[in-house]
Amino acid sequence: MRKEVIAIIRLAPGEVGFYDELTGIHLTRARPERPIFSGMNTKNLRKGVRYGRLQLASGSLAPKTKTKEPAAAPKKKAAGKKEQVKAKKQEAVDKAIFEQGSGEITISPKLTEEEIQKADTGKKGGAKKQSGKKKQDS
Repeated sequence: MRKEVIAIIRLAPGEVGFYDELTGIHLTRARPERPIFSGMNTKNLRKGVRYGRLQLASGSLAPKTKTKEPAAAPKKKAAGKKEQVKAKKQEAVDKAIFEQGSGEITISPKLTEEEIQKADTGKKGGAKKQSGKKKQDS
């Protein structure tokens, strides 16, 4: 396998030395430049350039981008009771607003809160209303 030079890095001005454990590159004042070959892990070198300890003399340290298949959308959890009630209310409102007539869609006026509550209480298992008055002990 033939290794190609993909970049040349240089020790930044004012820096005395730099050692990268991943690539084994050791830069000093005596030898401030080194070539970077394809196949080397350049993660720490990119950090060194970003932090200003190294300079990129030529080439690119960017990793080769791999094409990934798009991740599948996460599965939705089963909706809680509140979400189910909210969805049913929205469905009832949508059904009441858009009525299908003889092949045409007509829009009826928006429902009021009272009409929505009537629709909810009329259904089996609807929410119970509590009266505002408290029972007095005799």
